[in-house]
Amino acid sequence: MLAGIHFQWINDKGETLEKILSMKKTFIGFIVPALLDKSLTNKGKDIFGRVYPEENYYPSWFVDALKQEVKNKNVIWAQEGFMHYCEPCFELFEQNGGRENHGYPDPFHEHVCLNGNSQTLEEQKSAIKKGKEMLMDLTGIIPEVYCPSNHLHNKNTLLAAKDGGFKEFTTRNLLPFGGLTSYKDSATGLRVFPESKIGEGKNSAIVYTFYDHLVSGKREDYSKILSESDVEYLRFVDEPTKRVWLNQKMIMFSKKTRDWKRKFG
Repeated sequence: MLAGIHFQWINDKGETLEKILSMKKTFIGFIVPALLDKSLTNKGKDIFGRVYPEENYYPSWFVDALKQEVKNKNVIWAQEGFMHYCEPCFELFEQNGGRENHGYPDPFHEHVCLNGNSQTLEEQKSAIKKGKEMLMDLTGIIPEVYCPSNHLHNKNTLLAAKDGGFKEFTTRNLLPFGGLTSYKDSATGLRVFPESKIGEGKNSAIVYTFYDHLVSGKREDYSKILSESDVEYLRFVDEPTKRVWLNQKMIMFSKKTRDWKRKFG
């Protein structure tokens, strides 16, 4: 089992990160490239202050810390999308309440929309490449793992990740009875790590939480997960096609259910 930490809201001055690093245990750190650059635009529209509030962006001390930890062998860096949101869905989200009123649909996906739309293969390649280049240019990090935003992806996402030089990929683990095993994707050769949230009771390859949850103390028991984290426990099997297909269906259903609850709630 490998501990995973999604860095999206950095709401302290580094004390929590210092504690994590001091344990000297292997973990996977998920970084959103767009949160490094407040000047980014999408289709001519500003992202900063409109899609993401200022406190959502990585503070300077955190960016400096990333630069310092580039060669830390205990950290496996993962790229989480590029812009980490969908502009058409964000516009609908705003029309239907926005952040203040739990609007819908949730717009924080990138490659695949729940309405059946998705980026083309070339669009996905471009997004992944731009995100990787941004991470490298601004932090020096060369990410090893690709994580699609909101875990929404299709076959083209896997192909695009391989084209971007990735060898590992993560997906959400929603199968019951132990869940999905780590496997090698038959079409691309990518090693796919299933993720589950701490507390779900699944024997996933990655058990994750969010940095701001650690800061707030919501997941104090995560120190136990970190203490047991070890990449050596990861094992791969050939792609279990039916279980992968079912897990994908469950991911889509869970995200749609979330939007339905917000809409009819």
